[in-house]
Amino acid sequence: MKRLLNLILCVLIGTTVLADEGLDSVAKPSQGSTPKGTVNNAPQDPFGAPVAKKQVAKKQDAKKQDAKKQDDKKAVNANPRSLDPFGRDAFDADPQAEAETDPFEADPFGGPVARKPVVTRRVLAPPVLRTQKPAPQRIPSITLEDSSASRQRIEDQLGRETNFDYLDTPLKDVIYEIALRHGIPIIVNISALEDFGIGTDTPVTISLQGISLRSALKLMLRELELTFIIKDEVMQITTPEEAEANLYSRFYSVSILLPATGDGDYLLKLIQKHVAPDSWDAVGGPGAITFVQHLETLVVTQSEEVLHEIDILLASVAKLNGLSRQP
Repeated sequence: MKRLLNLILCVLIGTTVLADEGLDSVAKPSQGSTPKGTVNNAPQDPFGAPVAKKQVAKKQDAKKQDAKKQDDKKAVNANPRSLDPFGRDAFDADPQAEAETDPFEADPFGGPVARKPVVTRRVLAPPVLRTQKPAPQRIPSITLEDSSASRQRIEDQLGRETNFDYLDTPLKDVIYEIALRHGIPIIVNISALEDFGIGTDTPVTISLQGISLRSALKLMLRELELTFIIKDEVMQITTPEEAEANLYSRFYSVSILLPATGDGDYLLKLIQKHVAPDSWDAVGGPGAITFVQHLETLVVTQSEEVLHEIDILLASVAKLNGLSRQP
């Protein structure tokens, strides 16, 4: 009987102890668990597991770096000199990215690529050149027989650029179109052409682009063995024989071309030797040339075409003379 009572008492005591341990476990939660009714502010894994402290530290470092980068950008905007010479922000130059885009700059052994230094280039202003007085484009001259405004207008148009594009077009139609385009009077010396055996309906085929009207006319008329002169305030299309029979006297003021002695004989020899040598009276030609020393003037009697060549020669001499006198 006593043994039975002792057994019942032991069972009752064990049950009480287990109940007390269960209450303690409810009142005191285990380490790492969250009490009921509280909020866990620690970052959580998507699957409910806690995030490691190292990952949290990396995110915080990344935020700090982004904030520092934003501050650096503001500083660059305030000070544009810190920009990379290639237009990039200096802090945006990623050497590793540059090495990937440019394989010639990458380390062949996989090592880190050195950052390119920011170079500031100085742009030097060009040197200031001494202002030079331009040489005259043409020696001052006067044509005795024809010094009208009409002649000057024709001379100006002869120096203008033009285009010729004709295919089997009658000569009279070509001349009419040229006169209309350039606004100058042009006539054909029909009697001189008929004596030469050329009619105004002679077909013309020529194509020229971007040259002066004078050169274009000379090239076109040369194929027909013709030429042109300026006479009676108009341009006349005629034969070379007729042009040579019409001589003009032109006065050139050549004071800027003379040496200190004032001797102009070298100009006479220069012109007679290099401009239509067979056309001067010294060799039996119709042309004549004289230097008037006290007026420092050159007087030339020649055909229209020869006078133009003399204009070009004297302008070239004036240009060379002006360059040689510059300090």
